[in-house]
Amino acid sequence: MLLKLLFILIIILSSCADALPDEIKSLMAEQVLLEEEIKLAKEPHIYFIFDFKDKKIYIKASGKALKELIIKDFGFWGKPLDVKSAALIKKSSLFGPKQSKIKPGSAGDNGNSGDFQLDALELADMPESYSLSLDGILIDIKPETEGPISLLKNTYRSIKLHIMRPLHAVWNIIRGKQFTSIIVSLGKKEAQAIYWAMHEGAGTIIYYLLP
Repeated sequence: MLLKLLFILIIILSSCADALPDEIKSLMAEQVLLEEEIKLAKEPHIYFIFDFKDKKIYIKASGKALKELIIKDFGFWGKPLDVKSAALIKKSSLFGPKQSKIKPGSAGDNGNSGDFQLDALELADMPESYSLSLDGILIDIKPETEGPISLLKNTYRSIKLHIMRPLHAVWNIIRGKQFTSIIVSLGKKEAQAIYWAMHEGAGTIIYYLLP
């Protein structure tokens, strides 16, 4: 009986010892996340946190969350990441925002009056499928699959990604840099909100604890 209890105790202690490095790794990642966010929170601009641990995207300013978006699904390819901070280099889409073209003089006499207003781009004008390029990271945003048409669109995007990702990887290897590709599935409005809010140079933090 004593040997049996001793054997169980050894197993418990061994399990605790194996779990300890994961706890330390998690604490270190959270510390880096906090340090990176403090840097961004000091700037007078909005910033973004892609939290793949809790499957959420946060739009924040000065440490306060302005918007919280749910990640439906995601996938990583390339160099693994725990915490990575980078600025948005560019965003690109096959079909850009729908913007009305205004010809000079078309406003008539109201063109010089205080009543004239330029129609601003709204959330519904934003694309729902696009790419966000950061330093060594490419985030492909796509809407969640709903119906046969969306399935065909996402199948096309998947084929395109399988071609483009290796090209991006090779290009970064030539430049002596690592490359990570992330595919993120969001609801339509959530995807449009990210495109609308993000601008070139926007601070972005990728947070993902590796298994």
